[in-house]
Amino acid sequence: DDNIRNELIKKLLENKFDLAKELEILFNVKIDNGNTNNNDSSNSNDNNSNSNHLSKLSSKTKTKHKSVDVKA
Repeated sequence: DDNIRNELIKKLLENKFDLAKELEILFNVKIDNGNTNNNDSSNSNDNNSNSNHLSKLSSKTKTKHKSVDVKA
């Protein structure tokens, strides 16, 4: 459903991809950060890891890309 996907995208953008769970729901894949470190610097690594996963997923997507209008 487009409304559900739009809401997930909105949440992802608001949280700057902090939550891999929403990426998993959106793309129907399991994302493993592989990071069990609880240091303050790990948050930046998590964001980069999730962005990398998103980039890989979007390049593998075989469906047409849809335009999404997200208003903050």
